[in-house]
Amino acid sequence: MAIEGASFKLFCGAVSHETNSFSPIPTSIENFKSNMMIYRGALGPSDTKDWPEPLQGFREEAAELGWTIDQGLCASATPSGPCNRADYEILRDTLIADLSAAMPVDAVALCLHGAMMAHGYPDCEGDIIAHVRRIVGPDIPIGVVLDPHAHLSATMVEQATLLIFFKEYPHTDVKASARAVVSLLARSLRGEVTPVASLYNPQMISMYFTDKPPMRDFVDAMIKAETRSEILSVSLVHGFPWGDTPDMGSRMLVYSDNDSEAGDALASRFGQQLYELRHETAYELPDAGEFVSTLNVGGGPIVLADAADNPGGGAPGDNTTLIHCLLKQGIENIVVAPFWDPCAVADAFAHGEGASVLFRVGGKVSAFSGLPIDREFEVVRLVERAEQVVENWHWPMGRTALLRSGGLEIVVTSERLQAINTDVFTCVGVDLEAKDVIVVKSAQHFVPAFEPIAREIHQLAAEDGLLRFGDANRYKNLIRPMWPFDTILLAGSLGDCQIQPQKKLNN
Repeated sequence: MAIEGASFKLFCGAVSHETNSFSPIPTSIENFKSNMMIYRGALGPSDTKDWPEPLQGFREEAAELGWTIDQGLCASATPSGPCNRADYEILRDTLIADLSAAMPVDAVALCLHGAMMAHGYPDCEGDIIAHVRRIVGPDIPIGVVLDPHAHLSATMVEQATLLIFFKEYPHTDVKASARAVVSLLARSLRGEVTPVASLYNPQMISMYFTDKPPMRDFVDAMIKAETRSEILSVSLVHGFPWGDTPDMGSRMLVYSDNDSEAGDALASRFGQQLYELRHETAYELPDAGEFVSTLNVGGGPIVLADAADNPGGGAPGDNTTLIHCLLKQGIENIVVAPFWDPCAVADAFAHGEGASVLFRVGGKVSAFSGLPIDREFEVVRLVERAEQVVENWHWPMGRTALLRSGGLEIVVTSERLQAINTDVFTCVGVDLEAKDVIVVKSAQHFVPAFEPIAREIHQLAAEDGLLRFGDANRYKNLIRPMWPFDTILLAGSLGDCQIQPQKKLNN
């Protein structure tokens, strides 16, 4: 039913965690408190730097529409293992209590990751959206913006009015995607459109880097398809390979304006094209040792991404293998960040700036952390509350120390995070342009910030099996068949816009 007038009330909030089922790092509410825990009403309308980027998009679009906005819980933690059950329920119930207190509302906009899991809850996003739906009833539109490294469940599609996933990886369109959610909610409220979902399962999982071919052209085609009058949005759900859930895998999701035939056809076309590109998008990284043995330094910084130890995917961030490889080759004009080692940080603060002592750095968290670096380091710089700033949002690094041993510098942090901006180095005074090699604990999000200073950029895989696709047998809930685990898929499944009944892997 169309609603006249422009003065609507929008409720917004966020609960975000990318869960790596194979990560040795537990997740509790303390991880959210140390990263982002903003309670209802704490964000002022003019405090732009304090608003997380997706909620900046919600707020800006709502302001242009003349809507009022009620901000509920905003909570986020660095990727790690499944959240414990009790703490997840606290987060969910706090958000739901905030919504109940804000009622009545005209629409709901949420920022959820899409790959959050907790013990007893394999589909946290579906659970949250279902709870929201029970509060607002069947007629209030619910829009959700999500990370594409997600698991798309039937519950999510059924309970939400619309789901929009970032198109870009690196995620350079977060705010634009959030604004698109609110814009479509407004059009739905005015009775201009009726979103209808079409879903296609290509039975595959890969990593899709949208800043380079072939995915650049694929995403551009998605954007062009959204200019069609009958198409409201087109999303590629990349999937998150390290989440052990039946919903793991890539999906195409299209929302049409009450035109399921057009939506189904478009989802099918994109889904089949994605499958045809599977070999070109295959996730294969050079071995760190082999690559470093051919590295020619000099003439400007070379940026090496330790992608297999990316905290942004749930890895510890304390693997030393790439560092050892570089040192073995006699390359020592190196700087590494952010390197998670709270013990080394505590020791550095205890000794103080200027001290030179024997440190044991890294190699602590798991069997995938490599051999520790045992060297005499100088404590060059200490920062009590360092931070990385991304799109006005301040990501806490916690207590941070710059350690130097010869030509090797390591930025050790008490908080675990991935490198996105160059200030993970410059906040402790590192001169990046003077380095031969810059090692970032990241996979892809660092690229836009580091391209201007880098002579070359390479993503590598050290001897860390945590973030590799690995053997399908380690999954307990994987639905088969799925490429690349299987090369022969279900006959005829690529021609159907609905998820096919598939065989569960029995271990």
